[in-house]
Amino acid sequence: MTSALHLISGNDEARIKLKAKELVEILSEGSTDPFALEVISRQESESPDEMLKRTILSYMSPPFFGKKTIWLDDFPAFKQENGTSKSTTAVEIRNLVEQISQFPADNINFVISGNDCDKRKALYKACSKNGEVHLFNKPEKKNRNWQVEMSQIVREQANEMHLSIQPQALDYLVTCLGNDTQRVQPTLETLWCYANGQNPINLQQVQNVISGNEAADAWIYSNALSKRSLETALNSLNILMSREKDPESLVSRLLMQASSLFHNFVQAKLVMQTFKLKNSSELEAALKSLDSDSLKDYKSKYPIVSFHPYRLKLIVEDSRRYSNKETLDAMDLINTSMQKLFKSGSSKRLILESLTHRIISKTST
Repeated sequence: MTSALHLISGNDEARIKLKAKELVEILSEGSTDPFALEVISRQESESPDEMLKRTILSYMSPPFFGKKTIWLDDFPAFKQENGTSKSTTAVEIRNLVEQISQFPADNINFVISGNDCDKRKALYKACSKNGEVHLFNKPEKKNRNWQVEMSQIVREQANEMHLSIQPQALDYLVTCLGNDTQRVQPTLETLWCYANGQNPINLQQVQNVISGNEAADAWIYSNALSKRSLETALNSLNILMSREKDPESLVSRLLMQASSLFHNFVQAKLVMQTFKLKNSSELEAALKSLDSDSLKDYKSKYPIVSFHPYRLKLIVEDSRRYSNKETLDAMDLINTSMQKLFKSGSSKRLILESLTHRIISKTST
């Protein structure tokens, strides 16, 4: 079999990363086996030419078993490509072009991703001739049709999440987002959670999420816990606490929400372990393969199995950000914080901020 070659580039970093991740997952069939999937990302203090040397060496090495996928991830120096330059990076780019042009590898999928690969130069042309090129550029506000382009981007990503948005709501959403494509996916995820998976998303729901109210900001806090984003979590807490007249009630609700989140993570880990799965993308098919009685039994034991497939996939993916021990420790910390809330005269805000630090920190105990 010949290689499957993909170049993902342009100036839209957010969508380049999304597409590259999606392609690699498809081509590698969700494998995490280092013999089947080699991700070449830039290491600390590593130069671009050293990245390319590692890539070329991997490309020239046949797979041990069956097929392998190589991903040159977020290559930072496409602009250094030059047909005559003697710089080490330019020379290695020419070596890479030679490999993919003259020596197509058997049983190797090759994905190259990064910003600003020049259409006029050899690497782009070689990838276009021997494989497939995926270009993603951000809508330019100086273009009078930028809102149309941005609407299409939002709509496509929403469709992938099985999410529909009413036209008026979409117009409002695009106006708020501008051409910041990096905000599209997290905003859609927040909308999905806020609407509890119900379609279509209406204008009021979008306005609530974008302008911010307690429910929307509470979802943002919970999502930040899921993603282990300390800055986002603390920012959302600051917004919530600044307008809350009853801090104790708010903190109680947020603690209950956090408790539910980590209980879901426990279920996700148990379900994946029961099915002996390594990737969230495999779970939907595994559940569909069950007979009706077995599926009913799973839903009884693990309520998250009843969730929409996309929501379930997100929970599984986020649960992997925490080890088993960290997940159990987080649940203990939340229970302790609940006890402090009602027994202690400590600041309610301090209790929640301290909890947030300890859960998200990699060194939480």
